[in-house]
Amino acid sequence: MFDHNSNMQKAGKLALFAIMLLLINGVSAVCTYLQVEAIADATVLQGTQATFPIAIKNIGTDVQNVYLSSTNNYYGSLDVYFDSSRGTLAPTEEKVFTFFVDTFKASGNSFLFPIEINSDSPSGFCSDSKELKLAITPAAPSGAPGQEIFVSISPNELKQLFPGESIEYQIYVTNNLKEEIIASIDSVSNEFASSTRYSETDFRVEPDSTKIITATVTLPAATPGSDYEVVFRVRTSSNCCVKDFLLPVTIRSYYKNAQLSITGEPISCMTIRHGEKRQVPLGIRNYGEITGPFSLQLIGEADALSYVTLPLKKFELKEGERDFFNLSIFIPETATIDLYRFKMQAKFNSFLLSEKNICFKVVGKSNFEVEKPIDAKINRCSTGSLKFKVTNVGTLSDDYSIETKPLLKANAFAEPSAFSLTPGASKLVNLVVQTSCVTPLGSQLASIIVRPRKAAAETSTFEFQIVSSNKSSESFLKIDAPTKINMVAGETKKAVVNVLNTKSEDMPSTSVSVEGLSSLLYTVEPSKTIKSGKTAPFIVTFKSQAPGNYPIKFVATSGLEISKSDATLSVVQKKAGLDFDVEEIKSDVPNQAIVVITLRNNGNVKMTNLEVNTPTSDVNTVPLNYVRELAPGESREMRVQIVPLKDTQGKEIVLKISSAEGEIATQTIQLPALDKLEIQTQFDWKLIAVFAMFIIILIVISKRPTF
Repeated sequence: MFDHNSNMQKAGKLALFAIMLLLINGVSAVCTYLQVEAIADATVLQGTQATFPIAIKNIGTDVQNVYLSSTNNYYGSLDVYFDSSRGTLAPTEEKVFTFFVDTFKASGNSFLFPIEINSDSPSGFCSDSKELKLAITPAAPSGAPGQEIFVSISPNELKQLFPGESIEYQIYVTNNLKEEIIASIDSVSNEFASSTRYSETDFRVEPDSTKIITATVTLPAATPGSDYEVVFRVRTSSNCCVKDFLLPVTIRSYYKNAQLSITGEPISCMTIRHGEKRQVPLGIRNYGEITGPFSLQLIGEADALSYVTLPLKKFELKEGERDFFNLSIFIPETATIDLYRFKMQAKFNSFLLSEKNICFKVVGKSNFEVEKPIDAKINRCSTGSLKFKVTNVGTLSDDYSIETKPLLKANAFAEPSAFSLTPGASKLVNLVVQTSCVTPLGSQLASIIVRPRKAAAETSTFEFQIVSSNKSSESFLKIDAPTKINMVAGETKKAVVNVLNTKSEDMPSTSVSVEGLSSLLYTVEPSKTIKSGKTAPFIVTFKSQAPGNYPIKFVATSGLEISKSDATLSVVQKKAGLDFDVEEIKSDVPNQAIVVITLRNNGNVKMTNLEVNTPTSDVNTVPLNYVRELAPGESREMRVQIVPLKDTQGKEIVLKISSAEGEIATQTIQLPALDKLEIQTQFDWKLIAVFAMFIIILIVISKRPTF
């Protein structure tokens, strides 16, 4: 029991200590470096114990010495005390202090307890307080007058037994009096009195205490099947009186034989790997007379049972019948490597008929996966690498080595060829492939062998392509083509691509294309067969393009053989540039002048069919020579005869030169004094002479004699 004097002495010492701390450190401050949490309200039944947990956490940076105290204003009615009233807390450390209140002698129903929390540390002294409220509910009556003595039994529900089995009852006798009582136990109605045993039959119960008596009832072997009521009697004697307490219970007896047997269970512990699911075939057979209902259940540690699934739980079987089922055990990869045990129990209602022990050992697994490369390619005549990834999908760390199988006219090795992986880790590995110019183009199969130290080796095969390197120096097709093609927007341009076959055999269906341009923007000659050691020209015609510089590649292809040559298509904006200079104007005769001019094409477009004329009707212009073409940057001489239709006295005229492309150039020139050109009448005399001759012929014909 709680010592009131001792409690008062402790409280006085704590209060004196707190006063001394106050004198040393001055006025205390709120404990900002302590975090105090408590359940401030509680309600309990009278006669029970109330508990108030108080959690204190050091949120400061110094070590804190914590002291708790409380003033008990309810002496004689309540007993209060701490499980521990002081403690030392390191930074971030938390501790729970418990304040207890015994309510056996409570003389009220509402109580208030002030709690003081003091702390000292290098940071200084501080104090805090909490107020705890307690409400007490009167205990329910037990059927005994005055609630001085209370008697109960457990279990008190119906229990089923087979003949020959036993059951234990716990009988509780609580003495709430202030004096010792004398008690005895027996049974006033008991078919099994001769086979009932008590731990004590006569005993004493101290004030404010409880005595527990065990009563064991055994059903005789020949007990008929029925329900039997057993009434235990507890007789108590105190200074005032003698009281009897009756405790009835019911026992059901089964008279038929019940036998179940679990068959097919594992003889020894099973070994199951991480990620493995094991089906354990089992059977159940009824050797008894009862048909059920029967039940199966698993008993064991929660970890073990969490991996086990029992499909058969409730069933019925006739005498001699059997049933079969699979016990499923699945071990996740997170399961701890250990030995697990559990029991399978077969019951009829609550009676245990059969029990089997089962165990399994969880072991890790070593396993891996290879992530293969997709659309892998290696250039011929060079060294390249294919990347694949090895992942440890097992639950054990393991060491791995990589081996490679030979390739067709190529060498291969892994880099790195050995490494270690923890569970879930991956390693990127390069399969280095060395090819030569005689390595055949096309697909090959790469086979790698992954050898883990703790598991069986596996071969992984994936396809990759040996392709032409596209370099003319590393291909049997050599390209000779211009590296720059200049053209004018709006025009077409032709380029000649020569393709040489250096292979020792003919290259059929060799074609040329342009990479970097739409196929709608160029045309090329059809494919050809190129003899061994021969060259074939291909004319590529570039259609009208927008101005700009286009990086392109001429591509020669024959089957898988391919070669590329870099080039630039430079397209410039069309630029006009027709111009001319008058070099000389001379007149050897009075009625005409010869104009010598120099034509120039300053643009970037070829000009054709250049013509000369003048807008005036006073003169005729007659070209003495024709300029059919004038290339960009080219100059040509043109002579023009000027014949006046009127007399000119230093007349100025406009000389205009135009091309078939619409280019026009004009210049004003001054003519020397020229006479009007007289037109001859020779045409009229000739006409008269012809007419006269025609008349004469007609006359001659008319005078010819007739026969």
